[in-house]
Amino acid sequence: MFTRNFSGPRVFTFHFHHPAGDLNGVPGQFAVDPLSGAPFPDNIIPPARINSVPRILFEKYYPLPNYNTDGATFNNYRSLVPTSIYTDGYDVRIDHFLSSRQQIFGRWSWKKISQLSPWELLPPSHIGEYQRNLVASHNLLLRPNIINEFRFGFGLYLGRERFPILGADVVATLGLVGLDLSHAQGTGGFPLFDFSDGTGFWHIGHGRDGPWSSRNWQFTDNLSWIRGRHSMKFGADIRRIGWQGVLGFGGGDDFGSFFFSQGAFSGNAFADLLLGLPYVTEYGHLGPNFNETTADYYFYGQDQWQVTDRLTVSLGLRWSIYPPMTEASGNITNWDPATGNVIVPDHTLPAAPGFLAGINACPGTTTAFPCTKIITASQAGVGPGLRRTFYGNLARRVSIAWRPFADNRTVVRTGFGEFNQTIPEAPSPDRPASIPAICATSTIIGVQGLRRNTFCP
Repeated sequence: MFTRNFSGPRVFTFHFHHPAGDLNGVPGQFAVDPLSGAPFPDNIIPPARINSVPRILFEKYYPLPNYNTDGATFNNYRSLVPTSIYTDGYDVRIDHFLSSRQQIFGRWSWKKISQLSPWELLPPSHIGEYQRNLVASHNLLLRPNIINEFRFGFGLYLGRERFPILGADVVATLGLVGLDLSHAQGTGGFPLFDFSDGTGFWHIGHGRDGPWSSRNWQFTDNLSWIRGRHSMKFGADIRRIGWQGVLGFGGGDDFGSFFFSQGAFSGNAFADLLLGLPYVTEYGHLGPNFNETTADYYFYGQDQWQVTDRLTVSLGLRWSIYPPMTEASGNITNWDPATGNVIVPDHTLPAAPGFLAGINACPGTTTAFPCTKIITASQAGVGPGLRRTFYGNLARRVSIAWRPFADNRTVVRTGFGEFNQTIPEAPSPDRPASIPAICATSTIIGVQGLRRNTFCP
């Protein structure tokens, strides 16, 4: 089975500059030479002043106008990109009676989804998703009034985005330097260039691509026991949970992000791009992708008591244990609000310079506020998940059913229950236990003249 879809035309706004830096017709404010404050002769940036990075960017990666090509700088590019989606899958199920006292059940599900995902002015990414699911159970009649059910489940979800351009290749082609690509080799991506401020031109860029996956193992056992007026159930549920995902900050991630502002240097964001003068440059100093695991535990008991022919009372208790997730590379942190200390695993990666500077790690780079002490999990008295497991998640439940009349037409019911809900620990840069650091620099014009922080961080 497959499904195929096609997208409609995409319209973008951009302007392909004249090789000699002709700014005539460029939207936004009138540009001036940031070194002299005077307009460029004939509103043309001299070829020797054009930075090599934007020159290569436009020659090799930024597409030419193909719509409204009479000099319009808005809505002048269209593309029709197929977004094919193919879905294949099957299910297999078996039910079998081993004997009058035993029964087994099993189901296997398999699915594959493949699609193309458009990405603005850059080539589309290929997205592949794979889903596997296995369920098996065994029912055993121990006695006429006692039944045991064991269930096993396994769920696997794999996904991967494959962007067709390797970010390290683009960095080398453009001549960008000063970027740490040690964890981004073989990874698709593209540096972000945003010069839309005041011009309306479309930005270009793509963060890290890569895989993500979710692996869940579940073991459940339930025992049902009927004794007199009591129908009792007891059970245990153990779940092994794993998650892997792409560690990204946004923008161009490891490959750099460059933002141009009309109020920074020349007065025109596009002219600043040609001059190689970003207002702000950022790059993600990221570690390896996330690989986190944990195990959850659940235990419960319930008694349905037939007090009289008209009155039924049910009592239940559930105990849930949620240990924290641990990360394979130790690439997580936590914060102790009582002491202000930052906690890291005993075996972790070296902290990024931007992260250390951001928290003013001791001994500190400024005296304007206290420095932050970094301690290990052992020193803080916690495990590798960087927090203590809470064992008090007890959920009580009670319900009453009463038939006020000697028939089955009217039943009055009431109940009370407590529930424990976990906070998802999906990894992200915003989560306290998973903070990649970034390095951000800026360029400014000071009283001593122009301080140039160009494409080299």
